[in-house]
Amino acid sequence: FDAPRHALRAQAAYACGGMGHPDCAARVAELLADKSPAVREAAARALPGFKEEGGRHLGKLLELLVDASACVRVAAVETLAVMGERGQLYASAVAQRLAAPEGEEVDSVRLAALKALGLMAERGAAYSDLVTKYLEDPSPQLRQAAELAMDRLNRRGRDAGLLGISHVSYGENNGYGETEGHVMYGDVSFAE
Repeated sequence: FDAPRHALRAQAAYACGGMGHPDCAARVAELLADKSPAVREAAARALPGFKEEGGRHLGKLLELLVDASACVRVAAVETLAVMGERGQLYASAVAQRLAAPEGEEVDSVRLAALKALGLMAERGAAYSDLVTKYLEDPSPQLRQAAELAMDRLNRRGRDAGLLGISHVSYGENNGYGETEGHVMYGDVSFAE
């Protein structure tokens, strides 16, 4: 953890997260404030490996949502998405990355935020209006992520009327763990 080379500190964070030993969680959480973006990213990605103990450090992780490095912001968003109910408590902070004015956030972070909100159940569904705006984004990756997020939120038992979905029909699995289908938002139709 104290190695002078940032690559060794990052590897230590990944290794500890992989082992999941709860005694290491606090040390890895300290690396969230490391001077190296690679180490901060590794520490963020390691937290889910600590399960409950990792969840105790989400406040520190939250600070990384405004990190100077886009890779670190992506890691923070993705980590919050997989931290269960504790991570879902920060859906509003994730949504802020989507709501940032044009030019103040990069597409990779917006993409991660769309995917994350789709995984955040009811708390993510609270931002379905914001996600829906990305259905018309010029970026095909962001449009697709918005479609998948809306589909996931709908599948998680949300009332289709609340999400503005008038029709959903499903086709075959596309080989990526997602079902291809047809989703209609208001009067606009989208094929997945």
